Amino acid sequence: MHRTFRWITLAISMAAAFPAAAQDAEVPEPVRQLVEKFNDDEIPFNDKPVILGNENAPVTGVFVFGLSENTSWMVNRAFSSIKKHIKSGQLKLVVIEMPLTWHDMQAFAGFRCVAPEKHWAVLEDAVSNPRYAGRMKNDSLMNAPDHIWSMMRGNGVEREKAERCMRNTAIVGHIEAQRRVVKDTWGTEIAPSFIIGDKLITDPTSDSAIIAAIESALKGNAQ
Repeated sequence: MHRTFRWITLAISMAAAFPAAAQDAEVPEPVRQLVEKFNDDEIPFNDKPVILGNENAPVTGVFVFGLSENTSWMVNRAFSSIKKHIKSGQLKLVVIEMPLTWHDMQAFAGFRCVAPEKHWAVLEDAVSNPRYAGRMKNDSLMNAPDHIWSMMRGNGVEREKAERCMRNTAIVGHIEAQRRVVKDTWGTEIAPSFIIGDKLITDPTSDSAIIAAIESALKGNAQ
């Protein structure tokens, strides 16, 4: 009973963050049914940040990553120019998962059970086709594991363990903590977003503002 109350309380706090699910801060029935399926198993998971690039790069940026069509467009169409700065050693990019729905929360929790060196590849795969996340979100919360598994299979995690990870209290709590850090630190719950220095770029429609912010930060460091 204590565990259920604790996670119903979390569901209430997150309902306010997910407007489509919120009704006067009450927990919608599908969410209530979902948290009843959560487990407190001690499951090892990757709790380290996803970092692309050299740890000692002169510029550090943050990529707020969501399972959305806009994130899909950014990664597939506009990320190549950003990758050039990463590969050249100029930019370290910290990727923070931002769940936009309870479907996303389960997905990001499941991905955390993939080996750390494969984590970014799984995130890329999840948005390689914008229809993947769309189909998941159009289905019920309880059926989300079927869609999530199709994104993460082949990465050394068996289906049974993957589902336990998706609904594990510690792992879900880790993802929720990331969401709160983004909201409290940068005041945004929009994904995709980029933070480069003191520049917050939300839902960019091209890479131009991001590249300009990176180059400005590089010039500032050179002075």
